[in-house]
Amino acid sequence: MCKRDSQKQPLLSERNIAGKEVVVSLPLSLSRPQKQRNESIAWAKGVIINVPTDWTIDDIKEETNAIWARRITKVVDGQFRPTGAVIIAYEEELPGAVYIGLTRYRVSL
Repeated sequence: MCKRDSQKQPLLSERNIAGKEVVVSLPLSLSRPQKQRNESIAWAKGVIINVPTDWTIDDIKEETNAIWARRITKVVDGQFRPTGAVIIAYEEELPGAVYIGLTRYRVSL
């Protein structure tokens, strides 16, 4: 790949290389306009265990003030079954512990 315009222009105007007719163009990634990318922020994620399976994800998110939560599942007899482990995510720093109802759960990495 050419780093300077002085290298690029002669190559783009070339029509014949080693006796073969060629069409030279910029790579597609350079020739189309780039979309503005939002700087993605990495979430701080942790796991809490022994959470009763009757708590919904929405309840867990609300109680822990997490921005995202997902219960870990396992396969038993070909069926997905929820476990007591829940992954939670925060935009800022991960707390050491969270409360769901009156129960304290330690957050593991």
